[in-house]
Amino acid sequence: MYYRLSASTRLLALVLNLIILLAALAYFGAVLTLPGIAGVILTNRHGRGLERVDFERIREELRASKAPVSAVDQGFKRAFLTIIDTPRYNDCFRCVPFHFRDWPRTRPSQ
Repeated sequence: MYYRLSASTRLLALVLNLIILLAALAYFGAVLTLPGIAGVILTNRHGRGLERVDFERIREELRASKAPVSAVDQGFKRAFLTIIDTPRYNDCFRCVPFHFRDWPRTRPSQ
């Protein structure tokens, strides 16, 4: 029951995320290129991972015999620092492809 409820909540959140993202792209008239598609996939993947952290923290609180409302509150509070910290590492690694995009910068003359 727990996994079914959390999975349906997670699916609803990801679908809404995708709808909002595509609506914003349509509103601004943006063209979805191959890197853009990769960005949408990474956004969805990142959101799915962070939601998993939330639900696991809530599950830990439920195992500690806390009331459901208290478990949700404490679970989100405990997962908050992890959720804030994770994008910082992702931002660092997102810069790596930009560094190597023009590599090699000069071609040796023949």
